[in-house]
Amino acid sequence: MCIGVCIVKLTEISEQQNNTATVIPVVTNAPYLRPDEAAKLLGISRRCLSNWQKRRVIAFYRIGRTVIFKRADIEAALSRFRINAVGESATLQKRRTRHTEGNPTLS
Repeated sequence: MCIGVCIVKLTEISEQQNNTATVIPVVTNAPYLRPDEAAKLLGISRRCLSNWQKRRVIAFYRIGRTVIFKRADIEAALSRFRINAVGESATLQKRRTRHTEGNPTLS
């Protein structure tokens, strides 16, 4: 008797799950993002984003216990990780010149 009741209950639960729409969070174009949205935009885990917050790699706003990220700050953080192509940046050449000045073995 118990097995029959359990099967009926499981069938009801399965039907309820099939009838409810699954909500998938989508990153919006909003100027401010929640941590899960920011992590998705960056393509990193929520844990990694939390580590970046602690190390101040990325700017964020704390309002009470709520943390939000400004989309422009996320894009600025990404630009700091950008690696320029060869010949794209004159500052890279200046750094090399400054580093090798006076050292004939590095020229």
